[in-house]
Amino acid sequence: MHNLLLHWKRFNWLLLVAPLMIACGRKEQAGYIFTNAVLISADGQLDGDCVVMAGDTLAAIGWYRELKKYWKAAEVIDVKGSAVMPGWIDAHAHFYGLAVNMLSADLRGCESPEEVVERLMVFHSQNPGPWITGRGWDQNLWADGQYPGVEALDSAFPEVPVYLMRIDGHALWINSAAARQHGITGREQVSGGKIEVRNGRFAGVLVDEAMKLVQIPSPSVGDLLPQLQKAEQELFAAGVTSLTDAGLPRAVIEGLRDLYRSNQLRIGLNILAADDDETFEWLLTHGPIEEGELTVRGMKFYSDGALGSYGACLLKPYTDKPDHYGLLLRSPEYFISRFDKLRSYGLQVATHAIGDSANRLILRIYADLLKGYDQDQLRWRIEHCQVLHPVDIEYFKEFRIIPSVQPTHATSDMTWAPRRLGERLKTAYAYKSLLEAAGLLALGTDFPVEKISPIYTFYAATYRKNENHEPQGGFFGDQAISRLDAIRGMTRWAAYAMHQEHTRGDLRTGMLADLVVLDKNWLTCQAYEIPATRVQMTFKRGKPVYQSDER
Repeated sequence: MHNLLLHWKRFNWLLLVAPLMIACGRKEQAGYIFTNAVLISADGQLDGDCVVMAGDTLAAIGWYRELKKYWKAAEVIDVKGSAVMPGWIDAHAHFYGLAVNMLSADLRGCESPEEVVERLMVFHSQNPGPWITGRGWDQNLWADGQYPGVEALDSAFPEVPVYLMRIDGHALWINSAAARQHGITGREQVSGGKIEVRNGRFAGVLVDEAMKLVQIPSPSVGDLLPQLQKAEQELFAAGVTSLTDAGLPRAVIEGLRDLYRSNQLRIGLNILAADDDETFEWLLTHGPIEEGELTVRGMKFYSDGALGSYGACLLKPYTDKPDHYGLLLRSPEYFISRFDKLRSYGLQVATHAIGDSANRLILRIYADLLKGYDQDQLRWRIEHCQVLHPVDIEYFKEFRIIPSVQPTHATSDMTWAPRRLGERLKTAYAYKSLLEAAGLLALGTDFPVEKISPIYTFYAATYRKNENHEPQGGFFGDQAISRLDAIRGMTRWAAYAMHQEHTRGDLRTGMLADLVVLDKNWLTCQAYEIPATRVQMTFKRGKPVYQSDER
């Protein structure tokens, strides 16, 4: 009702003032005007062909033939029938992690340990240093599907410590030199983690909490500025104007605040603080933080690991590992204590939960703590929601819990997930069921685990296919969501999940002028055309931040 009254007042103001403006020959000054556009909002295609940007907001939306009577612009841009949408919001990603990864070897797509070593040798020859870091290996792409050992790394790097993060960030592969440096023998006992041992000796892989046995120096946030700005520009080129960075410690948050205060970063960054003691106490003292494009009003927790590294906590054993249930990373009492404290401060809780056992535990804790509280104010979230027992999906409806999912996980995992889950796969990656229960679905990419482009997010959500149009009928296609709902998940619902639906995530007057211009209308184009969509322009707060060379 408030929005209707607001629009009615603006409409009446225009009716009163427009004749005077025309009579006096005066026009309001705009920065940019888009004309000849197909306008797509979170409610569908709008009646109009023009967007007027004044300052950092959307000042008017309608038909150019009418709006040009009242507005003049520094530049009028004819987009020639292209689609104009709200700038995309990535509901779950790792912006800082993307920048850090630029200093490491890219191991994505390696089809064997030998190919990993080949890439590392090239990387180390070009980036010599006291250690070697890399990310992206995935044993599910290898012939035997097994975790690697230290042998391949030791033969190539007997003295240089090597630290290689698995693609999902839930397992670390190191060589013997690194193990010696950190005193790792394989006999350590770690709660919530696992150390791979073969024939009584450390085998080279640390899973989940065991990764904390290894600590190597990391660059300061200030030193990472070139990489952060490069990451920002890559996101603008992909049409992303805002995102949620899921899990950053206090020191990184404060370093990023300095960069935003000095206007060295521009992308909208909603940070979920990392779950460690120092950051927890700091957030309770200083949160929520809202400083222009940077906000911090919640904390991200890990309840379990990842499915690909056998860390997701399941109700029944893994189909391809019958003696293993996965890992619960913290006790239920730990979660209850921290969640309760954050609730008392009015702060948001977001919890990584992949296995059906982990999801059940967190959903039940949420349910107990949310009774009698306004969830519209708290907006607690579950991140990933990959494997759910059907009876637990109702928790999302009853307690208005936000499901935050990454559709490309389904199309990335589909080649090996059947081995892990067997019959349980039928209720995994259940995006349509989650949407029907919760009434909304916040969509993200989880980059750099996946590619940063939301184009693939949209295609995976609506057709359950990867960029190569596989599989033919879609991966459990009955769980696909509509095109408009996918757009909402990348705009309005993603904004809602970070308490910002009143300022971004839609095409409405008064909203921030964060826009993306596409060469295809996603509401009407053929399905096979979607992965080939090109971002032509991206605007942030009414200013161009990316323009395609092909435009």
